Amino acid sequence: MTDDNSPPVAPAAPPTRDVQASALLSIHGELLEMRRESKQHAARVDARLEKGDQRMTRIEQDLSINTELTRDFAAARAGARALRTAMVWVGSIAGGGVAVWQAIKAFMPGSGIGPTP
Repeated sequence: MTDDNSPPVAPAAPPTRDVQASALLSIHGELLEMRRESKQHAARVDARLEKGDQRMTRIEQDLSINTELTRDFAAARAGARALRTAMVWVGSIAGGGVAVWQAIKAFMPGSGIGPTP
């Protein structure tokens, strides 16, 4: 709170050219420092982005290899299923053939089961 009896304050004199030049040089120096820091920060960000790109490239390569292996594995499984099915069929047919042969053989002369000559 001001006292009503206090003398009025005179407005400040405008700064001289030297003071203005000094202030501008100071601001210029600060701006240059900020620019240098910004460039350093941008370089750090660029380096991190480059490392990230390299990691992503490695991950994409690994995924590509994994996808290829998965496809090969799926093809091998399908082939194994087909082979197993074929073996079951061949085994069944062979077993049936053996059973028929044994039945025929059992009724051949001299087997003791079929008609005797």
